[in-house]
Order: sequence, then structure tokens, then C-alpha cells
Amino acid sequence: MIARAAIATALALVGALGCGGKRKAPAVAPPPADAIVTPIDAAPIADAASVAPPPSIGALPPWSGEIPRCVTAASIGAGYGAAMTSGRAAAKAHRWVDAVAAFQRAQHDRPDDPTSANELAWALVMVGDGDAAYQAVKPALGAADPKVAAAAQYNAGRAAEAAGMLDLAADHYAQSVALRPSDTVDERRAALDAGPRAVPTRPLLAGCTDLPTADAACACVSADLSRLPGGAGAGTCTWATPTRGGEVAHARIAAITSADEADGVAAGVWLVLMVERGDRWSALTVVGASADVDLGATPNAASTVTLAAIVATDELLVVESASTDTDQGAGVRTVDAERHLTICRVPPAASASVACTAELPLARWEYQGEDDACSRATGQAFRIQLIEGGGLSQRLIAGTDDRGVTGRYQLLP
Repeated sequence: MIARAAIATALALVGALGCGGKRKAPAVAPPPADAIVTPIDAAPIADAASVAPPPSIGALPPWSGEIPRCVTAASIGAGYGAAMTSGRAAAKAHRWVDAVAAFQRAQHDRPDDPTSANELAWALVMVGDGDAAYQAVKPALGAADPKVAAAAQYNAGRAAEAAGMLDLAADHYAQSVALRPSDTVDERRAALDAGPRAVPTRPLLAGCTDLPTADAACACVSADLSRLPGGAGAGTCTWATPTRGGEVAHARIAAITSADEADGVAAGVWLVLMVERGDRWSALTVVGASADVDLGATPNAASTVTLAAIVATDELLVVESASTDTDQGAGVRTVDAERHLTICRVPPAASASVACTAELPLARWEYQGEDDACSRATGQAFRIQLIEGGGLSQRLIAGTDDRGVTGRYQLLP
């Protein structure tokens, strides 16, 4: 049995999948297309032409999440003053994408204004776009007011840090404290010594390695579910097919379902990545999971997880999965959903070490719909890009970054 708390603790996954299992909860239809505004994308950057995007790795494009939402983006007042008011209100609410759009409007009206330049740069840092933030802050660096100039130097340091330019960030922090001493800046300077942030990694599975076939690896895992987070007893194994794109010759995703659930319980599912190195297969890690659903207590509930895509290049495997929890009663539909990536470095040599990231969120959202109208929706959407030099960039493109995940990372050891 997959307990919801066990999944949350071990993997921080929100439930989801519909392959395999003894009894599945009935599917809940999505809201009508005209009830929700999609897609959500990044606000345009006024000086984007002057900001070179980070180069991608090989043929891997950026991944972008989308979230449904009940209302369109916040309106921006006309004119510099109204745009600044709109931007500051959005920033106070941590609606950084809306803040970027508003401060861009203010900058358009007053291109050399140091105040809007500073606030635009900070909003861009908060969405994780350090390159654009560094360009945006330039009009404020030479401000006559030393307090404004000091803030601009600090924002330039934060922008450079978010873009992975740590030496440049240190220089800007030094100039900031020279203009105005600040404990905040000093603490940030000290933190640079720790080096770039590393992407959190996820534990690898043990015990089902170096097997002759993918089916043998799948059977090994399903024979003893205690190897999986929250698992116990035995299970069944089927193969998941990506909903878009093709398959990868040296990697497959198994859908493992518990075989020991009680009557009236829709069994949860684990998605497990299986990889081939040389001519041997191993169960590597869990890349998605759904929770058990007690249909007696919640007859209209469902928890599903699906394999969206799997892509390979060089030594990297990128798996995108989507999970959804739904419930419906008295005309109200409740949905909690998530899309995320798991990235694994899998060198072909069997003796080389393997590592996988923890889940990287592409989108998280929840909504309630009364009858056919969407009455409430919140969430976040991100843009993730692998970049040359072993890095990863994560940018907020909708909603609020309530977990502080935006910015640039060192990918995997």
C-alpha cells in the first residue's frame, strides 16, 4: 500500500497515475476549455534582444510548465506612476511575473529611471532570470543618490549570482557596501564562498541491479515493494508509454502496482526508471507515484500519475511525469496537480557512478470548480533549461515561487 504521507515524506510527490492496479477510481473530467485561461508564459522582456539565452545542451530544448487559472494576468495601469503602483502591489504579493510586466511598462515610459530599473531587476531576480536582471539594473548603477546606487550594486550582484557569475557578483557586493554598509550584503558575500547551488539528488534503488533484461529488473522490484517509498508486500509490473515523443532504447519506465490492497481500494502506482548499461539492466529510481484511494470513503476521488516524456542525450536521461489528485461532490470539483522532471546522469560504463535529481517542478496548481465554472486556482509554472558547463536554469513564468527554487544550479556530480 502506498500511504500518502509516506510518498510526501520520501519523495515530496503529489499522487498520480492510471496504469496498472486492481481497481482504479473513476476518472474526473477536466473543466471545460473556456473555464480556464491557458497557456501561461513568461512576460515579455523589453530588452530581450540584448540578453543572450544560455546555450542548451545538445538537442534538449527548454521545458515549460503551464497552469490553469481562473483569471487573466493582473492589469497594469497606464503611465509611469500607475505602472509602478501595479508593480509594487504585485511584488508585495510575490506575483513576480506580474511585477516584471508592470516595471517593464514603467521602464518603457522612463528608460533611464533608476528606481524602476532597480525594481525591475529585483523582480527578474525573483523569477530566476539573472541574465535579464543584470541588463535591467544598468540604468541604476550610476545613480546620483548613493542609497539608490548601493541598492543597484546589490541587485546587480544578485543578478550576476543568479546567472552563475559569482566573481562578478562579489565585485558588485563590494561596491554596494563601499557606498552603504549593510549586514545583508555582507551575509550575501560570505555565502558566495559556498559556491553555486547544487540540484538536490534523490536516492537510488538498491537490490535490483545487473540483471539480464528489463523484464527481469521490473519483476525484481515488483517482487518486494519494500524497496520503494511507502511500499510493502508484492506487486505487479507493466510498462508505461510516454504520452508524447518516442521511447528511449536504453531506458524504460515501469508502472509498479501493489497486489495486496483491500477490497474497495484503488491501488497506487510507482513509476520506476529502468536503465541499460552494457547489456545489463537495473532499476534506478522512482520518478513519479500515485496514492491509494479508499473508494468507500471517497467514491468520486482519483489519484493518477502518467509518464509524459522521456528524452536522452549523451549521458543524461530526462523524465517528465504528471500527477493529479481529484475529488468531486455536491457539484464541486477539486483538483491538485503537478508536473515535474527527473534528470539522471547515466554514463554507459557499468563502473561509473549514476546520479539522479530530486523532482524539479515544471508546474504545481490546484483549483476548485463549481459545476462548470472555475472558481479558484493557484499555482506556479517554471521554465527549466539545461545549459552548457553542467548547469541548470529554472525560471518562474507564472504564479509565485513559494519554495525558492528559481535560479541557476550545478546539475549533478
